[in-house]
Amino acid sequence: MTAPDENQEGNPQLPFGQQGDGQPSVPQESGQTEQFPTGQSYPAGQPYPPNGQSQPPIDDTQRSGFFNYPSMTDSGQQSAFTRGPFDQGNFQHSNGSGMKPPSRAPLNFMIFAGFVLVIVIMGIFIFRVFRMGQEIATSDNSDSTSSLSTPATDSSGDAEETTTVDQVAEARAAVVALSTDPTCTNVSDATTPIIALASVSNESSDSTVITDALAALSEKCGADFTIELQDGLTTDSAPTSLRTLASDTSWWYLQKAAPEDAVSVQDFTTQVNNIRCVFGDDDVACSIYVYDYVSPTGCEGRTATYTLGRTGDVLADCESELNATTVLDYGTTVEYNGFACTLDQTTGIECWSELSGHGFQLRRAAGTTY
Repeated sequence: MTAPDENQEGNPQLPFGQQGDGQPSVPQESGQTEQFPTGQSYPAGQPYPPNGQSQPPIDDTQRSGFFNYPSMTDSGQQSAFTRGPFDQGNFQHSNGSGMKPPSRAPLNFMIFAGFVLVIVIMGIFIFRVFRMGQEIATSDNSDSTSSLSTPATDSSGDAEETTTVDQVAEARAAVVALSTDPTCTNVSDATTPIIALASVSNESSDSTVITDALAALSEKCGADFTIELQDGLTTDSAPTSLRTLASDTSWWYLQKAAPEDAVSVQDFTTQVNNIRCVFGDDDVACSIYVYDYVSPTGCEGRTATYTLGRTGDVLADCESELNATTVLDYGTTVEYNGFACTLDQTTGIECWSELSGHGFQLRRAAGTTY
């Protein structure tokens, strides 16, 4: 009997070792051929054909896993041909159980990756610890430097504070001496210590000390010294606070103060309008138009004008005629910028400097100065 054709359609070859009835085949003698019934399928798991015979078709279920096909060798011993998945042509012979051991490559890769990961984590940890150590060391050095330099700074601050305190105390003592024993010989002997104290101290108590000294000097040294002292303390070289204080006339010693009920106007005249007065920044002047007394020298028949400054004597001339718009009643007292005037129907108009006490009195019948 001849073997069926390998390429005949509908007549596939059965695996070697299995007969058409499903029973294992018996090895044939040399020169004999195994016969398989036509139309039989070849069940899985049967011995693989020996060398020289065709490989039967393999379905999808036979393409996964490892399949062993035991067969008989020429010597009569059983051996195993192992086929890997999706590999129809490679057959490996195994002397063991007939199964190829699984590969250890994935496990080795995982072990290697874990080892590398551990090394990376340890490196990061060591780097962080090293950085923290550097930061702590830097912080400690900075604190040490700061602690070492602090005493020097404090010492310098204490020295400056001590120097300032000594300067203030010295300047204050000099100004207090002006209050207790004022000297009227030279104005600069008073202005120098006062400016020194105002330059190193802004305390209100020291402002009071300066004000007391100015008042004592004004009272003892008179109007002229007072004006010179004020001029010396209101220059650009003096502190602003001192210029403001000295410009105020509240520390002046007034030889003849204005009555408390005095009104403040810049010019005035009487209802008769014969005497007209005007206050200036540092003087007061009145013009009399009709008078019966002897006129000032060179003013016969002309309007006479009397002028008084804060200090000094009264000046009379006929070089100007003053006009005023504010009409005041008799019995009124006027005060403006350190000068005062009274209006009386009998005695006329009297004006004076509060600081010096000098003044003049005008009426139609007479004119006097003092």
